[in-house]
Amino acid sequence: MHHLLDLHYATARNYDEQCEREADEGGVANLNLFRALLFIIRFEITDRRLTRTWMTLDRAVRFSKLLGLHQTDSDTSEYSVGPDL
Repeated sequence: MHHLLDLHYATARNYDEQCEREADEGGVANLNLFRALLFIIRFEITDRRLTRTWMTLDRAVRFSKLLGLHQTDSDTSEYSVGPDL
């Protein structure tokens, strides 16, 4: 079972690096990268890679702000549904 976790962790890390390279070349950040970062964080916490977890968590928080996820449920969000529709 642990070998499968390692395989998925490596796949998520490779996806993360590929998205980063594409972003450097003018690509667009996407929600799939954020999901991959969450998977990586979960694995690192479980595997007690705590220093690495903090670095990945910092990256995920910054990335979520870049995507505007912190405003999804707020009244000022472009996605909010209110009485002025």
